[in-house]
Parts: sequence; C-alpha cells; structure tokens
Amino acid sequence: MADFAIQRVGADAGLVHRNLEARPSAHYFLRASLGINDLEEVMGKLRLGFGTLARRTSGKPSLAKTEVVQLYTHFRTSVGLFLQASLTTKSTHSPSFLTGRKGRAARHEPNIIPSQVASSTSSALTNPGKGD
Repeated sequence: MADFAIQRVGADAGLVHRNLEARPSAHYFLRASLGINDLEEVMGKLRLGFGTLARRTSGKPSLAKTEVVQLYTHFRTSVGLFLQASLTTKSTHSPSFLTGRKGRAARHEPNIIPSQVASSTSSALTNPGKGD
C-alpha cells in the first residue's frame, strides 16, 4: 500500500498529497523503501521542480516517472555534496539547484542518473496496481 501520492497530470501535476483514493491514471502512488524516512517530506520540497518539469510539454502538464526519480536523485546527491562541503568549508550557501542568483528558484535540467543510483532510487516508487 502506498504512503502518499503525487499528481502526475493536469494543472496541479507534482502536487504531493495523501488522497490514496485519487485516480490511478492521474497519480503516482509512492511508498518509501526501508531506510528512507523522509521521502514524503523531500517530495513536498521538490514541488516547484515537479511543476516546472510538468509544464515542459506541448499539451497537458504531465510528469514522467523518470522525471520524478531524476529530480529526487539529484536532490539527494546535491544535498549530500552540500552537507559534505559545508562540514569541511563551513559554507552557508544553499545547493545550486535550490536557488539561483539573488535567491530566486533556479532552473535546473536534471542530469542523466548513473545506473546504480537510478536502480536504488527507483525502488522508492511503487505502483499499487502491480501487487503492492
């Protein structure tokens, strides 16, 4: 059973919510893998990024599962690198993909995920129609 949902299509694509009765055709239903205790919180923080990605279509806004995984993976990688750097340099700057110049939200093109990161991260996404 899923813990929460992300709207996949429509004007609110990227919206994170707990309505598990939502239409499966318009939502991704997620459950955190063991050891990931903040998946819903992180996905909520990525709402702006999901909305930006969803509007990059010629039709109705929509998110591909790969886009969700890429943005989540990039967030985890960037925050990890930021924390590691801040411990060694005592930097007070935010990760570059969170803010742009003058504190505005930055536009970010997700990088292609290395296969070992993608496979471990994509296990956090579930599809309730597939026996979960």
